Amino acid sequence: DDDNNNNNNSRNIENTKDKTTRVRAMEFVECDLATPLLDRLEGSVDVLIFNPPYVPTDDVEIRGSGIEISWAGGRDGRRVIDRALPQIARLLRRPDGACYMITVDDNLPRELASELRDEHGLKMVPLLRRRARNEYLSVQKISWL
Repeated sequence: DDDNNNNNNSRNIENTKDKTTRVRAMEFVECDLATPLLDRLEGSVDVLIFNPPYVPTDDVEIRGSGIEISWAGGRDGRRVIDRALPQIARLLRRPDGACYMITVDDNLPRELASELRDEHGLKMVPLLRRRARNEYLSVQKISWL
């Protein structure tokens, strides 16, 4: 169930924090995308790593409570991605901030690139493409035009 998954995530984060000795100050925040952090971090993020749930699924799976919510992306695998695009634009530092995002072909990356360019002044360039079982994963770099 959701509470069990959240408790496991919180425990794993704390374990990681305890084992990290090179970083002097570290804060973990569990939230919906970056929503509660937008005002504080606007225009100040140099590097953002984003591995969204990208697998095309029925929207019912998105509202699930099991492991499927980690990959269930809804129509075209874009439900979370589309919500994140305006946040990415708000967070990235100008002119050199960059977001590295995982996509699959079903996410319609050309359409994503057009939307980022036309609506947010960002470009998206594929850096790496690799087959992983039954899908091709791409690492996309999103940065300012």
